[in-house]
Amino acid sequence: MIFDRLVAYLSGSLMVKVRGVDLEKFINAANKQGIVLKSVKRHGRYLLTSRIAISDYRKLRRLLPASQCKVEIISKHGLPLALSRIRNRRMFFLGLAAAIGILYYLSSFVWFIRVTGNEAISEEAIRQFAENCGIRAGIRKSEVDVSKLEQELIIAFPRIAWVSVKLRGTLLSIALAEKLAPQPAQPEAFDVVAAKSGLVVRFIPLAGEPLIREGDTVEAGQVLVKAIVPEEGEAGEIVSAKAVVEARVWYQASAQVKLIDTEIVRTGRSKTMGYLHILGLAIPIGVPGRGFEQSECEERRAVIQLWPGSRIGMTTTVVTCYETISYPVVRSSDEARAEAIRRARMLALAEVPEEVEVVDEMAAVSFSGEGDSALVRVEYTVETIEDIGVLQATQAQGLPVPNLQPAIPLPARTPADRT
Repeated sequence: MIFDRLVAYLSGSLMVKVRGVDLEKFINAANKQGIVLKSVKRHGRYLLTSRIAISDYRKLRRLLPASQCKVEIISKHGLPLALSRIRNRRMFFLGLAAAIGILYYLSSFVWFIRVTGNEAISEEAIRQFAENCGIRAGIRKSEVDVSKLEQELIIAFPRIAWVSVKLRGTLLSIALAEKLAPQPAQPEAFDVVAAKSGLVVRFIPLAGEPLIREGDTVEAGQVLVKAIVPEEGEAGEIVSAKAVVEARVWYQASAQVKLIDTEIVRTGRSKTMGYLHILGLAIPIGVPGRGFEQSECEERRAVIQLWPGSRIGMTTTVVTCYETISYPVVRSSDEARAEAIRRARMLALAEVPEEVEVVDEMAAVSFSGEGDSALVRVEYTVETIEDIGVLQATQAQGLPVPNLQPAIPLPARTPADRT
């Protein structure tokens, strides 16, 4: 596969668009002549696009009269075409050499300062101290004394237990670790609360004061089992709540599909524009072409290293726009209903956690509108059984709420088929 792509790039290829009444006859004739058609795509009954080698283009044109087809070149790709474009562009290479020289010169300065590991000490205080020591954006890297800055930071901030200053390319990184301050011990008191709304089908309180029972409907955040906390001045131990709480949970999603709609299809034509990002400026690469009447654009960012293993590179953005056309799509009532159910079901199942068992699925279908505005709307409901009990610091203690965690770990269920 990689070898075929390399050969195609070195020899050059063309993306062509073929129009005709009998496209199958054209394809058979091309195969008899040894013309390899790659990436063949049909766009309707009388139009197809394909990629061919440059050497096969003349053979392809000889087949057009017999097959009553017309061919049009959409785009050209490959090394021969790239070399022909840049052969006479001396200013391009001169500009590229100048840009590399400027980047190399700018790489001898510190342009970014990053501070990590600080919690109690503010980042602004560390940056201000470094600036007072002469370390700021724009300073030459040869003027930065890393060891001296580390010693001065430890002296200026007694809270720092360890600090490391490193120069990486144009980045000055200050990583530090702070001394741990003793934290006052706090008693643990946790309630079991509902992570989601649902109908409780299984409830086993193991510790604490239960506030619900099986068959109750609960809301997300509602306390299900309360921790036992002695009143101030009373003797006794704190008992955190524990329980097994399983409930029916419902996930809903909706989708609508028109009976008369349009479908967007790419024709195969595309235009590409590149940008080189230097010092906050976006410099266009190449000559932008005229835009399409209707298109879809994709943006891709990449960092080009000046040499292998270099920490210095250039950020580029490549924007590719593909020409599209709209085709009318006419669906029957049954086809629109099936498509709406498929879309709504996919959206509803996307909300269900992977380890949760799906016990029931329901779809409510409604039709509205007439003529061009007729559409099918589906409300899809997925029912599951989940363990909704999670631990949360009791409100009576005024403790900070920790990350929610299951009240009782249960064995994972086998999820239902969601395809």
